[in-house]
Amino acid sequence: MKYKGPNVTQDIHKLVNKTAVDKKWYAVQTKIKSEQLVCQRIEIDKEKGVIEVEVYLPLIKENNNFKPLFNGYIFVKHTQDEIHKIRYLPGVKDYVRFGLYPTSIPENQISLMEKIESSFNDVTTVDSYLVKGCKVQIIKGVLAGRKGVLTETTKNKKIAIAIDNFGKSVLISMPVTDVVEIETI
Repeated sequence: MKYKGPNVTQDIHKLVNKTAVDKKWYAVQTKIKSEQLVCQRIEIDKEKGVIEVEVYLPLIKENNNFKPLFNGYIFVKHTQDEIHKIRYLPGVKDYVRFGLYPTSIPENQISLMEKIESSFNDVTTVDSYLVKGCKVQIIKGVLAGRKGVLTETTKNKKIAIAIDNFGKSVLISMPVTDVVEIETI
């Protein structure tokens, strides 16, 4: 009778190939001003062979100093098995999650950030996904359901919207949370 048990060599080969393929990018939230310290800790643990993680901290130049493009966030690429090792590092708050599970970030978005970081000197971020010129719909208040064009955003999380009314634009200011984007420019 022939032995029909698992082929250990084949299983190990599948496992090695699976780990390389299953590496995904994740956003990790860090404690305030701890991005670089967390990255350094990951690199130290990587050199020791404790973890197999690629780490990325996008930086922008501001007043001859470099600062994180996204305050309080770093990006890590690893398998599911490494999540707990990163999660409990000093300076880490948690993974960015959708429900219970860390949300992976597509490789092309990380590549885009790398290209932007290396190609442009004057990069800034906006707290909102809404940008000047995009079409929005008001979802709260007496104007709920009306559509307009975003004309301005301010640091205090307010936006100005032009709404056509009787052939004229009425410019109103409201909280950014009162609108949703309906068409990207």
